Amino acid sequence: MRPPGARQPSRLHVAVSLLLLAVFVAPGAHASDETNPIRAVVGAGVSQGTALGSPWAPRTSYSVSLWGLWEAGQGLGGRLTLLPQATSSAAWELSTDAVARFTGEGPLYFKAIGGVAVTPRSLWPPRLRAGGEVGVHAIRGGIGLEMGLGGVYAFPPSQPAHGEGVVSLGVGILFGFGSPSRSRVLAPSQRPWAQQSALSPAGAFQPQGASPSSAAEVRTAGLSPAPSEVVHVPSSERDVIQQILLLRKPGDVLSWWASGPGENIKHWTHPLSEWEYKYVEAMSSATVPEPVRMWPLVTPERLTPEQTEDMQWLVGTGATAAEGYAHWENRRRIVKHYVMTHPATLQLSLGLYGLARDSNPLFFALERGWQMGSGQEMFTAREVSKLGAAQEFFTALAVGVAAGKLMSATRPVPGWGVPARVEPVGPGKVKAPPAPPKAAAPAPEPSPPAPKPAPTPAPPPPASAPLAPSPELVQALTGKNPTPQVPAGPRLRQDVTVKPKAPDLLPLERPISPRPSQNAQLQRDIKYLDELGATNVRVNQQQLTTRNDQRVGINRPDLQFDYNGRRYHVEYDSPTSGRGPAHQSRLTANDPEAEIIRIIIPEPRDVTQ
Repeated sequence: MRPPGARQPSRLHVAVSLLLLAVFVAPGAHASDETNPIRAVVGAGVSQGTALGSPWAPRTSYSVSLWGLWEAGQGLGGRLTLLPQATSSAAWELSTDAVARFTGEGPLYFKAIGGVAVTPRSLWPPRLRAGGEVGVHAIRGGIGLEMGLGGVYAFPPSQPAHGEGVVSLGVGILFGFGSPSRSRVLAPSQRPWAQQSALSPAGAFQPQGASPSSAAEVRTAGLSPAPSEVVHVPSSERDVIQQILLLRKPGDVLSWWASGPGENIKHWTHPLSEWEYKYVEAMSSATVPEPVRMWPLVTPERLTPEQTEDMQWLVGTGATAAEGYAHWENRRRIVKHYVMTHPATLQLSLGLYGLARDSNPLFFALERGWQMGSGQEMFTAREVSKLGAAQEFFTALAVGVAAGKLMSATRPVPGWGVPARVEPVGPGKVKAPPAPPKAAAPAPEPSPPAPKPAPTPAPPPPASAPLAPSPELVQALTGKNPTPQVPAGPRLRQDVTVKPKAPDLLPLERPISPRPSQNAQLQRDIKYLDELGATNVRVNQQQLTTRNDQRVGINRPDLQFDYNGRRYHVEYDSPTSGRGPAHQSRLTANDPEAEIIRIIIPEPRDVTQ
C-alpha cells in the first residue's frame, strides 16, 4: 500500500527535469573570448523572504547563477536556488530559473524570472515560478555587488490560482571572467623581440654565446657569480620569461608554475637566462616604486636560515644544491612578482576592497560622504564622480527604506495561516465511522401506588466507539505536522555523555501512562503504523536516531519509529499537563533531524455525574 502523501516520479519525469535544468543553465555556460563582447559572469547570492498570507517567518535561501552579460550589465542567464528547511517540520525546496537582466545608464537593474521548483514531497509535477526583481548594483572591474527586492509567485501547473507569493530582499556578488584583454602585459608592442617571442617562440631564441655584459652587470651590483652562472641560451620550455610572454594572464602563469616548476624543482635549477637576469635587475632597481619593487637576487652566499632549511628539504645539501636552489628561488620570485603586480591582480584587489567596504552600511555611508566632498576615494585616492557618489548613496538609502516599509506592510495579521484540523483517516483512506449516539435512559414504567416507590434505575453507560488512529499522527505522516515547533534548548550533560550503543528492544505492549485512555490510543497507533509499514518501532525507551543507529539521550519518548527514511518521536499528553513543550525541546536538541509529534488525549468523563 502506498503511504499517505507519497509520490513516485518515473524516470521520464526525472529526465525531463534534468533537461529543463540544462536548458536554463546552458545560455550562460559559454566563456567569452577576445572577439566576443559578451562576458561570462558567475554570481552567488543570499536572500531572506517570507510568504504572503502566512505567519511571519522569514527564511534564508542561497543561489548560484551563470550569466552571459554585455558590458553594460544586461543579458541572459540561469539561476539555481536552494531553500533549506528552517525547522524539522519544514521541507527544503530546489528551484531553477531562467533570468533576463535589464540595466540602464544608472545603477538600477531589473530581472524577469521564470522557472520551476521541486520539494522532496512533490517531485512531480514541479511548481511553476514567475516573478521579477528590482535593485541597484555597483561594478568595480571584474567584481560586482547587487542588492534587490524581488517577488515570485509559485503555483501548480494544474491550479494556477492556488499558488503562493513570496517577497524577498537579498544581496549578490558577481565575478566576471573571460573579458577581453585591454593591454599587453610586460612587453610593449613597440618591442620587436617581445612580439617575436609571443608569435614564434623558437624564433625568439637564436643561437648565441655567453653574454659578458650580463656578468659585468652582476659584478656591478656587488655579486660574485659562480662559473656556472654564465648566462646560457634559454630553451623553449625552461625560461620563465618566455612562459610569461606566452601565457600572459596571471592566473595561467600561476597555474603553470604550480603544475610544473613548483613540483619538478630539479628541472629548474639551471642558471638564469639573459632575460631572467634582466627582469630581476630591472624590477629590483631603486628607481622602481617600493610597493611594486622586487626583492634582490638570491645567491648561495646570502641564503637565510629559512631558505637553507627549505633547500635541504627540496634539493639536498652542498654547494651545487645551494647554487641550484638559488636559481629556482629567483625564478619563483619572478613569477610571484609578475602575478602580484599585474594590473589585473591589482584591479581584483581593489574590487574586493571596494566590495568589502561597501558591504558594511556604515563604511558605505562614510565612503560616499567622502567621495561627495572630495571627488576621490578615501584610501585609494582614485578619482570618482561626486554626482555618481551622491546617486549611489541616496539610491541605497531609498531602497533600504522601501524594503523596510514593504516588509512591515506585508506582515500578516495574527491568526492567518493556521492549518485546519484534519479528521482522522485510516490507512485505507476511509473516514473513521462516527461514534454512535449515546443511548437515552429508558423512561420508568408507571408503578402502582406504594408507600415507598422504588428508585429509578441508573441509565446504562454509552457504547464505546472503536478507536481511530490519532489525527495528529495521520496528519504528520502526510507531511503536514500540526505540532507547533519549539526551539531546541541546550543538550543535557547526561544526554551528551550517554553511550551510543542502542539498547535491546522491549515489548511494544509496555504502558506509557497510568491513564488507560493514553495506553489504548498508543496501541491503536502502533497498529496503524504496522499497516503503513513503519519500522524500528519502540515504546517508552531511550531516544535513538534513524534505523536505531545511535542512542542520543536517556530521555524516553512514548513512541518512536522510522517512516520514509525519517525518525519520528511521539509524545502523548493530557490537556492539563504542561510538560509537553519541555519534552519536545529536549527531543529536538538531541536529534534536530527528527520529527516531533505531540498528541493530546482528552480526559475521560465520569458517567456517574
